[in-house]
Amino acid sequence: RQDDQYIYYDIVTSAADRISPGCTHAVRTTMDEMVATVDSTDTLKEAAKTMGICTDSIPKYMKSPAMLREAIIQIASYAFADYDSTCYPPGPETEMYKACRIFKNDDLDTKEKLSIFFHKMLLEQEETDSDFDSCFDLSSQLPDGPDSTLEDTAGDYNDGRMWDFQTCTAPVFLCGFSNSSLFPPQHASMKHLADRCEQKFGVTPRPTELVDTWDYINKLQTTSHILFVNGVQDMWAGGSEMHNVSDTVVAINIENGAHHSDLSHTGPSENDTPDLKQAFAQIQNYLELWLNDIQNK
Repeated sequence: RQDDQYIYYDIVTSAADRISPGCTHAVRTTMDEMVATVDSTDTLKEAAKTMGICTDSIPKYMKSPAMLREAIIQIASYAFADYDSTCYPPGPETEMYKACRIFKNDDLDTKEKLSIFFHKMLLEQEETDSDFDSCFDLSSQLPDGPDSTLEDTAGDYNDGRMWDFQTCTAPVFLCGFSNSSLFPPQHASMKHLADRCEQKFGVTPRPTELVDTWDYINKLQTTSHILFVNGVQDMWAGGSEMHNVSDTVVAINIENGAHHSDLSHTGPSENDTPDLKQAFAQIQNYLELWLNDIQNK
């Protein structure tokens, strides 16, 4: 389910500000300044130099400063989504917090913030903030495989293509940036997705197929014994059930939870937050109640 194309990155945005107040303003300001700077350049190479990107690392498909600008936003947005998914337990050791700290450093200008973010967070280099004078290899962010673009899913070639194919067929999940997002506003276009899917796979997205086939919304009212366990800070919670549907179709929402924080395989531990420990107790209680009911019938 997806009712709002902006909810995915709105949750990422909320999680960033929650763990590091002021992060959204800092990232958005940096991105807006980057856009203005790149848009003021005349050539792609000039834009790359201005942003500290190695000119010989620009992918062949990239033809204009505008495409570079969109690539920088895309890279940063993918990174922050990854940071959100692992932002548990919340604290200064999380990647989200470390990334926010870079953008909130008022002693750095836009180019320096992006350079440190690129090298320290994306390339995982350990140098100090003042050591990143070298240009950033943009091609390091390209997924594996021939003719890949920064819009493709990162990682192993076949794994990435499988995810992209899914997005191009039935499980369509459009993700735009709202006015309050970490990133400049952007509407996710179904036409853009459809054109890309036709070019890459020769298929057309079918965003309502699963709902139409399974009648999910209506059947959920008549089914039973389902627990929707949601990390409230998890961007995928935007497509989940966050409220109880009935006594036996129940939502358990973990305020501090990120992406599958409840699936650590270690159960509640001393490192877990109180709300996650409470969620484990709720899950156990529901399962015991439902199993006993079934056995007694």
